[in-house]
Amino acid sequence: MMRFIRQLKEDAYRRLLAETARRAGVREIAIALIALALGASATYSQLGPAGFLLLEGLDEFSFTGRALAFGDFNGDGIDDLAIGLPGLLVLPGGPEAGGVLVQLGTTGGVTLSMLLTASDLEDGEEQFQAGFGSSLAVGDFDADGRDDLAVGIPGYAINGEDGAGAFGVFYGRDGLSFLGDGELRSQAGLVGLPEESDWFGSSLAAGDLSGDGVDDLAIGVIGENLLVGVAQVSNAGAVNVVYGTEGVGLTSIGNQLLHHQVANVDGTAGQDDQFGFALAIGEFTGDGFQDLAVGIPGMGDFLVGGEDGFGGLRIFRGGDGGIDLSSSEPVWFQGSTGILGNPTDNDAFGTALAVGDFNGDRVTDLAVGVPGEDEFGPDHSGAVQILYGRQDIGLDDLGDQFFSESLFDGDVDEDDRFGEALAAGDFDLSGHDDLAIGAPRDDSLGVENAGEVSVLYGTDSGLSVAGAQLANMLFFDSLDPGDRFGQALAVGRHNGDHGPDLAIGAPSREVDGDILVGAVVVLFSRTLFVDGFETGDTSGWSATEP
Repeated sequence: MMRFIRQLKEDAYRRLLAETARRAGVREIAIALIALALGASATYSQLGPAGFLLLEGLDEFSFTGRALAFGDFNGDGIDDLAIGLPGLLVLPGGPEAGGVLVQLGTTGGVTLSMLLTASDLEDGEEQFQAGFGSSLAVGDFDADGRDDLAVGIPGYAINGEDGAGAFGVFYGRDGLSFLGDGELRSQAGLVGLPEESDWFGSSLAAGDLSGDGVDDLAIGVIGENLLVGVAQVSNAGAVNVVYGTEGVGLTSIGNQLLHHQVANVDGTAGQDDQFGFALAIGEFTGDGFQDLAVGIPGMGDFLVGGEDGFGGLRIFRGGDGGIDLSSSEPVWFQGSTGILGNPTDNDAFGTALAVGDFNGDRVTDLAVGVPGEDEFGPDHSGAVQILYGRQDIGLDDLGDQFFSESLFDGDVDEDDRFGEALAAGDFDLSGHDDLAIGAPRDDSLGVENAGEVSVLYGTDSGLSVAGAQLANMLFFDSLDPGDRFGQALAVGRHNGDHGPDLAIGAPSREVDGDILVGAVVVLFSRTLFVDGFETGDTSGWSATEP
């Protein structure tokens, strides 16, 4: 039976790659992808005339590109790209269980791809609307020099509890089968209890929180219900932290559950806080230990009277052995401790997080998405705030920056959701990280919900709107309503060039009349980020100087 299922999956994979190649309309790419789907090798250049790669999904409701992550899974020094397809119909007539397509990075020669699903996990199974691939994170959890891939499965049923959630971890290795030893993990065996609609695995982040040189994994549980006094608070949210071990990988030893009711953590859990909706790990104090940033976009009520869903952020310090809960930092939100902005209903501060060194001082800074912000534009036009890390101090309000599209883009509309996705990388090789910002519901060039991505560049004084860049799907293909270009972003070195490349997801894109198929664009740094940006065809880009 398993052999039969494997054959069906391989047939579906052939269809996926062959159809993607056909739609690309480029003979060299089509030949390469078809050959790869059949298990053969092929040589071609990933760099097209405009320096990008467009990958479209196949099936309706697959949401190709809903999550993206780069990692070097085979240890060859070139980043590979993992693409989440959380609605993928894996088996004909079977459930829409989801999948992850992983494409090896290449310098322009032989490349391989792999399709991962829940059946590739030990004791895993395909489940209807499990959402395999809804979130992704990359880290070296066993310290073998090859990156490993964590895959969120937030809709997975555990012990009969629908939507309890799970994640899968695949360990990188050499050879053609470059991800293997898939393990299924849930709150069973960890601190916490798998319960209906916990959505364990809805967000993921990887980094070394214990300072032992091995990466660890933080897992968002945004539907976690908590007991506050004698009352149960629904969807308060929590975060599990699972630690990596050299030569072993992720284990349950010393795992922790973080939330607003944990001892020494100030604050009170609120209904629909969604603590853990976004996660990021970075060294904010420069002390050698990485810290965990937790987005709480639904937070409100108990901090600011009458305002709901303005959102918040909490930092947990890493230390010897893991997260240090001996003391707690205050929760961050707009208007607190000098942070710019005013907390108002549904700002959703903390919806997205990204770490980078934007001012080049070698201490990690944090970008925070506020996609519901309306302080500088119409309702839910969105904004991004930058909190800067300081040596031995950590994040504070000194130099806090507040960006909206209105500062560099004259076309700001209601529900643009600027800041709903974030990713950082040094695109211009200046020594300062730059920030890519997704506005997936932007009516770009008047096309409803087509989506747009902006890039702000880092300087010695932080991010700047000088030379800010805008991109939409027109640069790569047609600009269509409902694409939601910019819903997901990731940065890595996918083509072996010296600079980082930017992957952009458009998970709601319609393809050949099929709805919600999705697509991913990879912009290669070799041509797109030279002397600040694209030097070739700029028909889909614009720039505004202040």
